[in-house]
Amino acid sequence: MKRSFRGWVSLALVCAMSVSALAVSAVRHVAEMAFATCRAFKSLLVDNFLSLSKPNPLDRAAVVPKVQARAFSTRIEKRERPVVTSSWRMCPSI
Repeated sequence: MKRSFRGWVSLALVCAMSVSALAVSAVRHVAEMAFATCRAFKSLLVDNFLSLSKPNPLDRAAVVPKVQARAFSTRIEKRERPVVTSSWRMCPSI
């Protein structure tokens, strides 16, 4: 009877160890999937928002005309305009 009892105990111990190994494997798989999902969300949200805040050097060609237009309008606003008086006009034909 002692032999069969030891056999059942050893069988139960082996079964418990295999179940715990399966549980560890399942937990590891779930943890890896959660890590991969968090990494994907981070790259989607954080990295894309950071890239929007930094100007892309390839977009410089699209930015330069806008800067030039703004500089032109600023020069026009700052320009001193002549004051028209009754004794002097800009057009001599009048």
